[in-house]
Amino acid sequence: MSNGQHTFLLLRGTFFCGVVSSSLLLSGSFVTMAHAQMPPAESEEPVHRQAESYVDGRITALGGSSIQLDSGGYALSDDVSVFDQVGQSIRINMLRQGMDVRCRLMPSPGGGQVIHEIRVMVR
Repeated sequence: MSNGQHTFLLLRGTFFCGVVSSSLLLSGSFVTMAHAQMPPAESEEPVHRQAESYVDGRITALGGSSIQLDSGGYALSDDVSVFDQVGQSIRINMLRQGMDVRCRLMPSPGGGQVIHEIRVMVR
């Protein structure tokens, strides 16, 4: 092989590798950007669901936008959901002192936690 042919093949190979690596780099960037913009899949948990917790207690006082349990006092969210023993939705004014409840706490935008859901427990 002559020196000229060797140089041509070397340049041709370098060009080919450059085109392939550039294409892969660009396609990889596109895939990364497309993946970053995709909404979370149905099976993925939303971020705010990871911070929820539960508290069980007996209602000692209920009024306005707060509830007092034997385990402590809590603020109620503006859209609190309340369910009876069989899981049917009820109004919050149907809760009474002495009822055992399980409350789902969620982070409050202002800091701390608020009760987002109350379920009356079966005694």
